[in-house]
This record gives sequence, structure tokens and C-alpha cells, in this order.
Amino acid sequence: MTMHNFTRALSEYFDGPPVRPQNEFADRARIHRSKVCRLLKGTITCDRNTLDLILNAVSDAAARRKLVMAYINDYCSPGALLHLKTDKHGQWEGFDFHPLSPKGMAALKALLAGPNVKGFEKVLVGLQEALA
Repeated sequence: MTMHNFTRALSEYFDGPPVRPQNEFADRARIHRSKVCRLLKGTITCDRNTLDLILNAVSDAAARRKLVMAYINDYCSPGALLHLKTDKHGQWEGFDFHPLSPKGMAALKALLAGPNVKGFEKVLVGLQEALA
């Protein structure tokens, strides 16, 4: 499994601002320098123990939160993520369902929570690329 969200978030953390040296970070986090490099290249996945070591070495709370959310996004399906953040109407926070009809809302939620979520994602990405 690739961890493209976590890899991107970790890379953005090092790119700053301020720019952070990988080797100094690896030493502070007590992680082998080569492991940090492989995490940034996306050639290995981040296990829970390594995640904890990384989070303990990151002093900025917002950066820690971003790394954790990226880690969760890599491991959870889009349908599962819908259950994490809902607004007072029970809708996914961060996405405005109101322009959709009730039938459209129900269809979208079913697609994101159902077994065909990967197929839906491919269609959605293809549609976005075609419209761009």
C-alpha cells in the first residue's frame, strides 16, 4: 500500500517554512536517516511506532494534526472518513451537499460508503480531468 497523503504531508513539513533538515529531524525523532528518506520517497509505509516518533519530534500542533490526518486518509476509505467529521445536520463537514437534491445526496453518500468506492473514485478523477 502506498501512503501518498502521508508522504506529501511529511514532505511539506520539511519544505517549510522554515525548511527543516531531514537528518537533524531523523536524529531528533530517533529514526534512522535512511528510513526518513524512504518515507519521503514513498517506498515504505509508516508504521504506528514510527508515526509516534515522528509526531513527538514535530513541535507544531498544526503540523502534527496534518500528519495524523494524512496517515488516516491513507488507511481509511473515503466512506469511512465521512463518519469522522459531521456537522449539526449529520452531513460531512467541509463539503456542501445543499446544492444536490436529496436523491443526489443519498446517491453520493451511498457511493462513498459502498463497495464500489474505488470505481466511483476513478470515474470522478476522469470527469475532473475531462472538465479541466
